[in-house]
Amino acid sequence: MSAENILLVEDDENCRISLSAILAEEGYNITTAGNGRTAVKLLKEQKFSLVLTDLKIPDIDGLGVMKKAKALDSDIIVIFLTAFASVESAIEAMKAGAYDYLSKPLNIDEVRLVIRKALREKNLVTENRELKKQLRGKAKFEEIVGTSERMQNVYRMIEKVAETDSTVLIRGESGTGKELVAKAIHYNSERRNYPFVTVNCGAIPRVLLESEFFGHTRGAFTGASSERKGK
Repeated sequence: MSAENILLVEDDENCRISLSAILAEEGYNITTAGNGRTAVKLLKEQKFSLVLTDLKIPDIDGLGVMKKAKALDSDIIVIFLTAFASVESAIEAMKAGAYDYLSKPLNIDEVRLVIRKALREKNLVTENRELKKQLRGKAKFEEIVGTSERMQNVYRMIEKVAETDSTVLIRGESGTGKELVAKAIHYNSERRNYPFVTVNCGAIPRVLLESEFFGHTRGAFTGASSERKGK
């Protein structure tokens, strides 16, 4: 596994140099910045797993750096360092999306521990997300048979529409697999964790379709002897 890239933002040169050396000994790739403007420039140019930043820095403060970092990469971890420790600033930082908040003078063992824990959790989340993606990919079209160019076009279309929140009309002769395509779209969409409900409209009289979808109360129409929940 390659070393994690960490951006250290600290305007105190002595602190920046010493902390950078300590973290480099831990095996991390450390890039440093002495102010918020430089930090934002580096964030745009490089990929970082974690940002360790002082809350009070020139140009753009730590919260501003975190905002820019999160906009570029929502998964990036931000940990604040500050000599201006207070309940208010800690709460503000955590609400804004900080992973943790460390007060100066720093306890180096605590810094090591918090960084190690944060990166481990981040990697677990990433691995879990990738595993789910791979599992979805394997099960994606398992019930659909076909390798022709036309079927490949169908698969590509399924992947494309599954990413949207649009209504999809699937047409085809009876027995060609329209419901299988509908299932593939559903289970590869953001709705995958919700029920997939099928309704055979052709088998339901038109006058009862509304009741089938939306349900009815007892006595709503002739024959409605009890309350029924819709699909």
